[in-house]
Amino acid sequence: MREHVSLKKLTTLKIGGIARYFVSVGSIEDLREAVLFVRKKKLPLVVLGGGSNVLVTDGEIDALVVKIEIKDVLWRANNGRADSVLVISGAGENWDALVASAVKKRLWGIENLSGIPGTVGAAPVQNIGAYGAELKDTLEWVEVLDAKNGKLRTLSNKECGFGYRDSVFKRPGGKRFIVIRVALRLKRRGVPNLEYKDLKSYFYGATDSFFPKGGTRVGEGGESSSFLKACPPIGRRGDGKSSSRRISKSLGLWPLPLEKGENP
Repeated sequence: MREHVSLKKLTTLKIGGIARYFVSVGSIEDLREAVLFVRKKKLPLVVLGGGSNVLVTDGEIDALVVKIEIKDVLWRANNGRADSVLVISGAGENWDALVASAVKKRLWGIENLSGIPGTVGAAPVQNIGAYGAELKDTLEWVEVLDAKNGKLRTLSNKECGFGYRDSVFKRPGGKRFIVIRVALRLKRRGVPNLEYKDLKSYFYGATDSFFPKGGTRVGEGGESSSFLKACPPIGRRGDGKSSSRRISKSLGLWPLPLEKGENP
């Protein structure tokens, strides 16, 4: 455990202040020790994954910041179902790397979620989604540590209470759960989900996941997960959604001004 640690290098936006206490945990026992520490010190516990969906405040953060580094991926072919493989991943694994591995193994279910920055443990918290797919479509269960009592618990897909970019982990009753492992059921056979026309236009094939042609790969810049959500219809009928981009345009906030020499 370290004191007065800058969080700038631990977030993709490269901003943020100083953590009063900081520790990286690579095992359940390490995590339990961190939980006991905050109880004794009567401090908040802040969980950090890949740092891609956070804006860290300047100044000192009077808390213990815990970076989850629990890793290892199991590919269980003999899981009672011949048509699928159960993938069990540690929360500290890189999400996009897991997607790439699944694609190489010709397994279907999370290929549309390629290119999303962050860790596997953060995926169920946000119920990440892209191109007509969401994590809840393949998730079997999530193993968590209850920060209140230090006990392990396994939550089913239903118990995770998934919604649009939402889950039980973002609500008051579930914020005490720290994700340790995530289990996904991926199919051995499948067909491309081309619900989005842009995806259909730039579709390469399963050999390179579904990332649009010419797009920036994860890790090439200061990327972050999307901070925007599709909004419900405003001033019109129908079940469609008014995109955040459309609303931003109406407010004069989109497109963003470009610096001299920058490509649109």
